[in-house]
Amino acid sequence: MKYFRLSEFTRSATAQHFGIENIPSEEAVKNLSHLVRNVLDPLRERWGSAIIVNSGFRCEALNKAVGGAKASYHRLGMAADIRPRNGRLAELYELVHVMFREGKLGLTECYLDGKKGYIHIAYDVTGFNTWPFIHN
Repeated sequence: MKYFRLSEFTRSATAQHFGIENIPSEEAVKNLSHLVRNVLDPLRERWGSAIIVNSGFRCEALNKAVGGAKASYHRLGMAADIRPRNGRLAELYELVHVMFREGKLGLTECYLDGKKGYIHIAYDVTGFNTWPFIHN
């Protein structure tokens, strides 16, 4: 992990509020490493500015507490909700599209939640990296 730390993917105000220990399994840590190495670090390198992780790994209890999907990639350490520190969310989302078209990013899910101010990115390490799930 060149630009990110594991702690960025496990911290959660919701977990803290409810006393939930959001500790990833060994497999989830490996998955997070793949997500960072194959998606987030290359994106951050090209972006040239800090990218904030709003939500990363979620244990079952935390996923339930935040109303996450039962089959959420967050539970496996394969997803992150991110935003640029400089606030240029739409520009970062466009860069994701550009890098995907260039073959620089393998993605399983990607969408922009402009209301909540983040980009959801998932990278399935099992090989299902076709980005079939897109909406704005």
